[in-house]
Amino acid sequence: VELNTAEYIFSQQIVFSLEASSDTAITSVILFYGQHDEPLVRRIYPDFTSGEQVSITYTEDLMGGQFAPGTTLRYYWKLATEDGSTYQTEPLVFEYNDTNHDWQVITGERVELFWYGSKGSLAKDLADKAEKDIAALEERFGIVLDIPLAIYVYNNTSDMSRALASRSEGYDEMVTT
Repeated sequence: VELNTAEYIFSQQIVFSLEASSDTAITSVILFYGQHDEPLVRRIYPDFTSGEQVSITYTEDLMGGQFAPGTTLRYYWKLATEDGSTYQTEPLVFEYNDTNHDWQVITGERVELFWYGSKGSLAKDLADKAEKDIAALEERFGIVLDIPLAIYVYNNTSDMSRALASRSEGYDEMVTT
């Protein structure tokens, strides 16, 4: 494998690329991907020309809100050759983030609050409130978070719209998230 990459445009697409070679013709290529700690949900059979060298680019079109900002995605390729040999690439992971904003982060004991813009004091207040609320929930229900809770704070509905799945025009107009 000479090239194995995944690049994305937030809320639009993920582009997976693979360049590989073998002593015998590569006859089958399958791309697997999904959320990092979940069973892989996508199995893709991309178009390619069989041969000792293959170059594949597969573009997965996304719907708004298909993956939340901060989602860790995992992918790998499985190749088979003419002589029956198979090869699987090592799984690679990447964090899928909203790249439309210059995010800053406030890291606490239980919370990572991501924000952008000029409202740093509001972000700090929200992070403090989230820490207190999580501590109260942990005490009340006897559970403890294993990892910090990631919270993304958008400045307005328009900015946040790409991160949310649309349900219907009427629904979206009536709901405040």
